[in-house]
Amino acid sequence: MMERVSSGENLIGYNILGSYAEARAKNDPSLGIAYPKDYVLVLSRVSFISQESEHPNAAKLWLDYVLSEKASRSSPARRIFPLFVAILQVKMISTA
Repeated sequence: MMERVSSGENLIGYNILGSYAEARAKNDPSLGIAYPKDYVLVLSRVSFISQESEHPNAAKLWLDYVLSEKASRSSPARRIFPLFVAILQVKMISTA
């Protein structure tokens, strides 16, 4: 889709993963990115560890790292918006 927008074949691309669009737009001046301001943009990425995994403990360690604060803080360099850092910035509201 980004190739067709870049070439002019399409005028707009929609529902493209932000990390991919930003990486491409960084080196392609014909592309721009518009983020919506009237709703929260959310895309869930899911990870699983198979019950039949040969190395389930290694998989758990890797997943623990991916979800860690350290990984979240390093992810802007990879153009992925960090979930953990965003959670830290949310002000908690007491319901008590």
